[in-house]
Amino acid sequence: MVLNVRKRKTLYWEHLGLLSEYDYAQKNFSKINDYEEGIMLGKDLIIIMETGDAPINTKLVEEKLKLYCL
Repeated sequence: MVLNVRKRKTLYWEHLGLLSEYDYAQKNFSKINDYEEGIMLGKDLIIIMETGDAPINTKLVEEKLKLYCL
């Protein structure tokens, strides 16, 4: 969880780092569906993803931090 102090808003930040592993990916897709019963993706839930072939995009992480947390 991340608290945007200025906006007094709690955000949920998920890092999905093993998406190339089927069981991990399936478990996390189910978790995201569960989140969406009360937490809106892109509004309250921020997701960063990576696989062995597609490492984390640090520029995108910085952009999301600026957009959602500052």
